[in-house]
Amino acid sequence: MMRTNIRRVAACIALCACLFPASAAESMTRTIEMYFADLKADVADAVHRSTVAGGRQSRDINAGFKQLVKQHQPLTALLKTNSSGIVVNRYIRNTKMTKKKLSVAKQPWFMRPQKSLREYDCLMKDENGRYYLYWSIPLVRMQRGARHFDGVIVAKVDVWDCFHKVASKSTEAFLIRLNTTSLYGHLWENKKIFVEDPLSIAGIDKISVRYQNSGVTAIASTPEKQTTPSPPSAIAETAQAAPVENKADAVQPQTQRVTNNIPIVIGLIIIILVVLTLLIVQITGKSRPAKRVRPLSKDDHFPLR
Repeated sequence: MMRTNIRRVAACIALCACLFPASAAESMTRTIEMYFADLKADVADAVHRSTVAGGRQSRDINAGFKQLVKQHQPLTALLKTNSSGIVVNRYIRNTKMTKKKLSVAKQPWFMRPQKSLREYDCLMKDENGRYYLYWSIPLVRMQRGARHFDGVIVAKVDVWDCFHKVASKSTEAFLIRLNTTSLYGHLWENKKIFVEDPLSIAGIDKISVRYQNSGVTAIASTPEKQTTPSPPSAIAETAQAAPVENKADAVQPQTQRVTNNIPIVIGLIIIILVVLTLLIVQITGKSRPAKRVRPLSKDDHFPLR
């Protein structure tokens, strides 16, 4: 019994030693991913409210868009179109609202959902070099058992502002890399020792985060190409911006391999302690009479329910 308990305790300690360093190392990655996921969830909720309240007046929907944009600084615009790509509701930050007719029928974030009736996310770069996410959700209605396209609701998200929001609540240094370019840095100062993890963000491919972690082997970092953020522009001004697409011949990011020595050292120490403990128990337990183990009989068996 005593040996069994010791082995159980040792197994628990070893498991905790392996799990906790990994959780700490991934905290920055998870924080960034959760921020984008929560923001997209709020956009989806606005789409739901707009769909359910389809009979409301246009100004009420615009007011709802305005409220959501004001709640989230990275949201620069929200718009709703009809099935032809004509904008029927919109709110654009820092832009005077007009009744001018605006068509987005040729934008990829309209054409893709129109054909597939599925959500479409993409990254676009404007003429000033600033990156924006477009999260497009189709409005679909059922009629006589068939699905019909009624338009889209699109959120325009300033990527740089998203990382700035994460940085405002973090004391940990990190660097965001898009392909081979440094997109955003927080307390970074060209650090040479870091961990690099890929990020899972809807609409962005080949993006990663670099951060520091104790017990990491030093590596040589690649030269940094900095991007300078510029003031956000309205949707109408970036309608011709080229989307950032995945290409087979695109330059692959040079992800650095790192090794974490802390779990290895802790594991070796735990193994040594467990072995010593088992030896001591074995030596001290020789003087005690061994318990005879009774073989199982047919009465010991029972069906599993």
